[in-house]
Amino acid sequence: MGNMTKRGLCLLWIGLMSSCGDPNAGSALARASGASVREEVPPPAFCDSVQSWEPDSIALEEEMLRLINEYRTNGSSCAGPTHPLASHAGLNCAARLHSNDMDARDFYQHVNPDGVGPRERMEAVGYDLGPWGENILKGPTSAQEAMEGFMESPDHCSNIMSPEFTVVGIGVHGTTWTQNFSN
Repeated sequence: MGNMTKRGLCLLWIGLMSSCGDPNAGSALARASGASVREEVPPPAFCDSVQSWEPDSIALEEEMLRLINEYRTNGSSCAGPTHPLASHAGLNCAARLHSNDMDARDFYQHVNPDGVGPRERMEAVGYDLGPWGENILKGPTSAQEAMEGFMESPDHCSNIMSPEFTVVGIGVHGTTWTQNFSN
């Protein structure tokens, strides 16, 4: 370890996952160990509309996270095994807002009619770290069906399986699915 002090390790950890002494440090440790953690949607006012989300949608999102991590643990046709992803509150908000927006304004694209894309949505919820990816899908009624659709597409599969990503946000509104990835 050389001259690196405990404080230096703490600062390194801050840069990677969390802050030392943070009440959510247990969540950071769970993320680092690969455990999935369901975080609450963050408090920005524009996330208020997705804080009280339909229980059925939440159940689908949780099942989607489980399936994502099952694929990542076991490997898939597009990539070998890698570490599980943790749920991220800000990315959940961005994904939910995008799925809701696609349904409300009847479009199916990564960039909304106002020209706002995935990167801008992620930055708007305070998440502007590292690379990002987004998967969208319309039609499936179950998480299993949606995952099969995502995994059949090489680009979607690549996002799901990328070892570069460590966190995911999932938003399900009706039969519209959004996955936001980053690290």
